[in-house]
Amino acid sequence: MAQHGQRSSPSGVAAPIPPPVPASNGLHTAGRERPVTLAVEHATKHYKTRSGSVHALADLSLKIADGEFVCILGPSGCGKSTLLWAMSGLHELSGGRILLNGTPVTGPRAEIGMIFQDANLLPWRNLWQNIHFPFEIKKLNPKPAQARIRALIAEVGLSGFETKM
Repeated sequence: MAQHGQRSSPSGVAAPIPPPVPASNGLHTAGRERPVTLAVEHATKHYKTRSGSVHALADLSLKIADGEFVCILGPSGCGKSTLLWAMSGLHELSGGRILLNGTPVTGPRAEIGMIFQDANLLPWRNLWQNIHFPFEIKKLNPKPAQARIRALIAEVGLSGFETKM
């Protein structure tokens, strides 16, 4: 059986996992290089808890070129979600930076979308603030939609809970 840092070969004997391929400044395809769209540079994230500090990311760097398809895999608790939240601008890093088309990601941006693993609200926002979040991201005035928003809140039985946490 393969141990950590090894993989099973067709014969069932553990074989070392090859080291990761170093990132370049872009993706080479048919002799031409694609520009880096998303760069993570020395990303570090620490969470303070009652029992101490959790190190969710430690000096992580990667580059994703235009048109590249990337999967982030790993066991539970290894920092995948933390990385995606930081890439989307919803969490600040403790150190390092994230660049989208060369511009630092310092908060939510209209050109970054995130689909959450579970349907949920942002826990630090109340119902009304969660509903208004897309308007904030798109820098739109929510006033024209207020009557419709209130009607939908009533339709799902949440009237009176708009400002509750």
